[in-house]
Amino acid sequence: RRLREMGATRLVLCCMTVHHLVPRLPEELRERVVPLPELILRDLLPPAGRYLMVCSSGTRAFRLFERHPLWETARDRIVLPHQADQETIHRDLIYPVKRLVDLDTLTPILAGLLEKYRADGFIVGCSEVHVIAKHFLAGEGCGYACVDPFLAVARGLSRRAAA
Repeated sequence: RRLREMGATRLVLCCMTVHHLVPRLPEELRERVVPLPELILRDLLPPAGRYLMVCSSGTRAFRLFERHPLWETARDRIVLPHQADQETIHRDLIYPVKRLVDLDTLTPILAGLLEKYRADGFIVGCSEVHVIAKHFLAGEGCGYACVDPFLAVARGLSRRAAA
């Protein structure tokens, strides 16, 4: 509400897992939230291929994407990792970013998972994964596609600022 009082017209919640709580917000706040899970699922509607969901274990536990109305139309392109690999993503990819580790130590983990699941790309389902994505795609992951809602929001803001 304070952000709204200060003139914010749109709100970007950078934690994907917290989107689980958006339905609990009053309508006047909920309508201002940029729906990152929806941006991801919409981006998957036209392209073909298999995209590995790289998100926190909390996002998976809440079934944030699976509960969205667009899930059924995009689900054929989304690969959900097995539980052990989900734990690896959470523990070995996401949490090290919070500790500001060298990203070069994380990209082989992501590359290995993409290879294991024969994915054409990956979904940035967590803000920490967004940090890894740019580094990964500029290096050993340059042949992979990436669905990144944070980048989509930034590009949209950039276009508006230029107009």
